[in-house]
Amino acid sequence: MKKLITILPKLHRLPALVVLFTIAIWLLQYSGVKAAPPPQAGDIAVISSPTSNAVVSGTVEILGSADHPSFQFYVVDIGPEPNIGDQWSTIGATHDTPVINGRLETWDTRLVPDGSYTIRLRVVRLDGNYTEFFARQVVVSNTQPVSTDTPAAPAPEKTTRVSSMRRLVSSRAFSDLITKNTANATIRKLTTLLMKRP
Repeated sequence: MKKLITILPKLHRLPALVVLFTIAIWLLQYSGVKAAPPPQAGDIAVISSPTSNAVVSGTVEILGSADHPSFQFYVVDIGPEPNIGDQWSTIGATHDTPVINGRLETWDTRLVPDGSYTIRLRVVRLDGNYTEFFARQVVVSNTQPVSTDTPAAPAPEKTTRVSSMRRLVSSRAFSDLITKNTANATIRKLTTLLMKRP
């Protein structure tokens, strides 16, 4: 009986909780908030090589996967970075066969100027919608630094400074200054040392 007496005062709160719970469910249903649809099984668009930030040259195999349950075709494009105006050039042809972990396309990078590019894989479905994957900042570097026959600048010669000092020390004006200032023996010693040096 004691338990029943302690529970009874709390029962008056029960209708309020039921009302709050009902309002919360109603808000979730009609607020327009919906969970993202799960990805379709088999919807694949991946470039595994070259990866973003790779440096490439010559002929490059673009590897990866392109597939979908409603697969129509895939295409591989490149665009310069920054891609102002959404400029894309197709590499090779449009492919109507899905690829899983294989060669998507072969890119001859010698056909484009050195620089940074984005590689785009677009997998198109039968309804016209598509899935894309991007490998960004792929740097084409075909131009090797050209060596020149320009000789390196010669190192400055120490003898130039010494010979200029010798000319100054051996000048008549300097000699007169030293002899008038007989108190400064250090300058005379320095002069003597400079005159003896080769």
